[in-house]
Amino acid sequence: MGQRTAFIGAMAALGVAGMLLAPVAMATTSTTTPTTTTTTTSPTKPSHPLALFLTPKSGRAGATVTINARCSNPSFSTAALDIDFDNGGLVAGDPQDPSWNTTQFSAKVRDVKPGSYPVTLTCQDERYKTPSGPGKVTATFTVLPKAQVPTKPVGAPQTGGGFTATDLVG
Repeated sequence: MGQRTAFIGAMAALGVAGMLLAPVAMATTSTTTPTTTTTTTSPTKPSHPLALFLTPKSGRAGATVTINARCSNPSFSTAALDIDFDNGGLVAGDPQDPSWNTTQFSAKVRDVKPGSYPVTLTCQDERYKTPSGPGKVTATFTVLPKAQVPTKPVGAPQTGGGFTATDLVG
Protein backbone atom coordinates (compact mmCIF):
# COMPACT_ATOMS: atom_id res chain seq x y z
CA MET A 1 0.00 0.00 0.00
CA GLY A 2 2.93 2.36 0.56
CA GLN A 3 3.87 2.32 -3.06
CA ARG A 4 0.34 3.01 -4.06
CA THR A 5 0.13 6.01 -1.73
CA ALA A 6 3.43 7.32 -3.06
CA PHE A 7 2.22 6.86 -6.63
CA ILE A 8 -1.06 8.72 -5.95
CA GLY A 9 0.88 11.49 -4.21
CA ALA A 10 3.24 11.82 -7.17
CA MET A 11 0.32 11.97 -9.59
CA ALA A 12 -1.40 14.59 -7.47
CA ALA A 13 1.79 16.65 -7.41
CA LEU A 14 2.07 16.41 -11.17
CA GLY A 15 -1.58 17.49 -11.56
CA VAL A 16 -1.07 20.52 -9.35
CA ALA A 17 2.10 21.45 -11.24
CA GLY A 18 0.24 21.06 -14.54
CA MET A 19 -2.57 23.32 -13.37
CA LEU A 20 -0.06 25.94 -12.32
CA LEU A 21 2.02 25.79 -15.49
CA ALA A 22 -0.79 25.54 -18.05
CA PRO A 23 -1.89 29.20 -17.86
CA VAL A 24 1.73 30.33 -18.22
CA ALA A 25 2.18 28.17 -21.30
CA MET A 26 -1.08 29.39 -22.78
CA ALA A 27 -0.15 33.00 -22.19
CA THR A 28 3.14 32.69 -24.05
CA THR A 29 1.70 31.03 -27.14
CA SER A 30 -0.91 33.40 -28.52
CA THR A 31 -3.11 32.09 -31.30
CA THR A 32 -5.03 35.33 -31.97
CA THR A 33 -4.39 37.32 -35.12
CA PRO A 34 -3.90 41.07 -34.69
CA THR A 35 -6.64 43.13 -36.30
CA THR A 36 -6.33 46.53 -37.91
CA THR A 37 -9.11 49.06 -37.70
CA THR A 38 -9.51 51.71 -40.38
CA THR A 39 -11.26 54.86 -39.28
CA THR A 40 -12.29 57.74 -41.45
CA THR A 41 -12.33 61.16 -39.93
CA SER A 42 -14.94 63.66 -40.86
CA PRO A 43 -14.74 67.32 -40.00
CA THR A 44 -16.02 68.02 -36.55
CA LYS A 45 -19.22 69.98 -36.41
CA PRO A 46 -18.57 73.53 -35.26
CA SER A 47 -19.82 74.54 -31.84
CA HIS A 48 -21.02 77.88 -33.27
CA PRO A 49 -23.51 78.03 -36.13
CA LEU A 50 -22.86 79.58 -39.52
CA ALA A 51 -23.63 83.30 -39.19
CA LEU A 52 -23.70 86.56 -41.16
CA PHE A 53 -23.61 90.00 -39.52
CA LEU A 54 -24.15 93.32 -41.35
CA THR A 55 -23.26 96.59 -39.61
CA PRO A 56 -25.27 98.75 -40.12
CA LYS A 57 -28.27 96.83 -41.46
CA SER A 58 -29.41 99.75 -43.62
CA GLY A 59 -27.86 102.66 -45.49
CA ARG A 60 -27.97 105.03 -48.44
CA ALA A 61 -26.05 104.65 -51.72
CA GLY A 62 -22.32 105.08 -51.13
CA ALA A 63 -22.42 104.28 -47.40
CA THR A 64 -19.91 101.80 -45.94
CA VAL A 65 -21.10 98.51 -44.46
CA THR A 66 -19.02 96.01 -42.46
CA ILE A 67 -19.72 92.33 -43.15
CA ASN A 68 -18.68 89.64 -40.66
CA ALA A 69 -19.13 86.01 -41.70
CA ARG A 70 -18.58 83.01 -39.44
CA CYS A 71 -16.89 81.03 -42.22
CA SER A 72 -13.26 80.71 -43.29
CA ASN A 73 -14.07 80.45 -47.02
CA PRO A 74 -17.10 82.69 -47.73
CA SER A 75 -18.74 83.90 -50.91
CA PHE A 76 -21.63 86.37 -51.07
CA SER A 77 -24.58 87.05 -53.31
CA THR A 78 -26.39 90.42 -53.19
CA ALA A 79 -27.65 93.18 -55.45
CA ALA A 80 -27.35 95.83 -52.73
CA LEU A 81 -23.63 95.81 -51.86
CA ASP A 82 -20.27 95.99 -53.62
CA ILE A 83 -18.01 93.86 -51.41
CA ASP A 84 -14.27 94.55 -51.27
CA PHE A 85 -12.73 91.06 -51.16
CA ASP A 86 -9.19 92.41 -51.62
CA ASN A 87 -9.09 94.02 -48.17
CA GLY A 88 -11.02 91.41 -46.20
CA GLY A 89 -9.69 88.67 -44.07
CA LEU A 90 -9.79 86.52 -40.98
CA VAL A 91 -10.58 88.19 -37.68
CA ALA A 92 -9.30 86.45 -34.57
CA GLY A 93 -11.87 84.68 -32.48
CA ASP A 94 -11.19 81.71 -30.22
CA PRO A 95 -7.92 79.84 -31.00
CA GLN A 96 -9.27 76.73 -29.26
CA ASP A 97 -12.48 76.74 -31.32
CA PRO A 98 -12.02 77.85 -34.95
CA SER A 99 -15.79 77.86 -35.51
CA TRP A 100 -15.87 81.08 -33.49
CA ASN A 101 -13.56 82.85 -35.98
CA THR A 102 -15.06 85.25 -38.50
CA THR A 103 -13.91 86.85 -41.72
CA GLN A 104 -14.54 90.55 -42.15
CA PHE A 105 -15.10 92.56 -45.31
CA SER A 106 -15.99 96.13 -46.17
CA ALA A 107 -18.74 96.95 -48.67
CA LYS A 108 -20.33 100.00 -50.27
CA VAL A 109 -24.07 100.37 -50.76
CA ARG A 110 -24.91 100.35 -54.47
CA ASP A 111 -27.05 103.02 -56.13
CA VAL A 112 -30.14 100.80 -56.41
CA LYS A 113 -33.85 101.32 -55.83
CA PRO A 114 -34.67 101.75 -52.09
CA GLY A 115 -35.95 98.60 -50.42
CA SER A 116 -34.94 95.36 -48.70
CA TYR A 117 -32.35 93.12 -50.35
CA PRO A 118 -31.14 89.63 -49.35
CA VAL A 119 -27.43 89.13 -48.67
CA THR A 120 -26.60 85.41 -48.89
CA LEU A 121 -23.43 83.87 -47.47
CA THR A 122 -22.37 80.57 -49.02
CA CYS A 123 -19.73 78.78 -46.95
CA GLN A 124 -17.43 76.21 -48.57
CA ASP A 125 -15.92 75.31 -45.17
CA GLU A 126 -16.25 71.51 -44.74
CA ARG A 127 -17.50 71.89 -41.18
CA TYR A 128 -20.61 73.77 -42.34
CA LYS A 129 -21.54 71.51 -45.28
CA THR A 130 -25.02 70.04 -45.31
CA PRO A 131 -26.27 66.93 -47.11
CA SER A 132 -27.60 69.20 -49.87
CA GLY A 133 -24.34 71.15 -50.34
CA PRO A 134 -22.47 74.08 -48.82
CA GLY A 135 -23.84 75.86 -45.79
CA LYS A 136 -25.88 78.99 -46.52
CA VAL A 137 -27.33 81.78 -44.43
CA THR A 138 -29.13 84.96 -45.50
CA ALA A 139 -29.47 88.39 -43.87
CA THR A 140 -31.47 91.38 -45.08
CA PHE A 141 -30.00 94.78 -45.93
CA THR A 142 -32.25 97.81 -46.45
CA VAL A 143 -31.26 100.44 -49.00
CA LEU A 144 -32.62 103.81 -47.88
CA PRO A 145 -33.86 106.54 -50.26
CA LYS A 146 -31.43 109.23 -51.27
CA ALA A 147 -31.29 112.16 -48.89
CA GLN A 148 -33.42 115.16 -49.87
CA VAL A 149 -31.21 118.09 -50.73
CA PRO A 150 -32.78 121.28 -49.38
CA THR A 151 -33.33 123.96 -52.05
CA LYS A 152 -31.83 127.35 -51.34
CA PRO A 153 -33.78 130.43 -52.37
CA VAL A 154 -32.30 132.36 -55.27
CA GLY A 155 -32.20 136.16 -55.31
CA ALA A 156 -33.41 138.71 -52.79
CA PRO A 157 -36.26 137.84 -50.46
CA GLN A 158 -39.66 139.00 -51.66
CA THR A 159 -41.08 141.14 -48.83
CA GLY A 160 -44.17 142.73 -50.25
CA GLY A 161 -45.55 145.78 -52.15
CA GLY A 162 -43.20 148.43 -50.84
CA PHE A 163 -45.56 150.82 -49.01
CA THR A 164 -45.11 151.54 -45.31
CA ALA A 165 -47.45 152.24 -42.43
CA THR A 166 -46.68 155.97 -42.66
CA ASP A 167 -48.30 156.01 -46.11
CA LEU A 168 -51.60 155.19 -44.42
CA VAL A 169 -51.55 158.23 -42.08
CA GLY A 170 -52.66 161.41 -43.37
